[in-house]
Amino acid sequence: MNIRWLQGSASELQTIPELATKEVDLIILSAGSFSHLYEPGQPEEFLNQVALVLKPETGRACIPLANSFIPKGGREAQLPDIDAPQQLVSKEFPNVVYQTSIVGGKTVGSTYHERRDMFVTRKLEDGNEPVIERNCVSTPVRLWCVNEFMEMACNAGFNVVQHLQGQEETYFTTSWQGLNMDGSLWDGSLCMIMRRLFNILSKKIR
Repeated sequence: MNIRWLQGSASELQTIPELATKEVDLIILSAGSFSHLYEPGQPEEFLNQVALVLKPETGRACIPLANSFIPKGGREAQLPDIDAPQQLVSKEFPNVVYQTSIVGGKTVGSTYHERRDMFVTRKLEDGNEPVIERNCVSTPVRLWCVNEFMEMACNAGFNVVQHLQGQEETYFTTSWQGLNMDGSLWDGSLCMIMRRLFNILSKKIR
């Protein structure tokens, strides 16, 4: 197996020469990074880029979403818990420790703004640990309901071939349907109708 690591912009995948051949077998997004596409139109634009480089039908794109950013009962529900400080000891600077912790957050529409305290300390011989730098960082992320994400993917011409919920992330394995027989782009409306019918039937069975 030959694996090559490439670096490029998620919004311009087709500009990477190695990807422009439309022969990509697998695309994996790491650590729920899809949620960082929070601006209007960004998720659809990324999927459009994936469609330009992924092998039709046989290629796969694995898109994980952090479970913390999948509301269970409305946009305000199931937001990330305030966690204990995480520490990372510097390998370059002796006795320097980097720490980060979630201190709060706010939801605006479908975007959650997570606030973190990030500070750097130095351990001294007398036992003191003075703070040498401190910052408060706000990170916006997009909140997705499962059905909302699946409908968006279907509407963009992707088929969700597998939906797996893990302990920290929910994984969506998708394939690009390609072009219709007449050369036109895939129409995801039928896929959306089937998805809604499935949801209705599932509720009746319950």
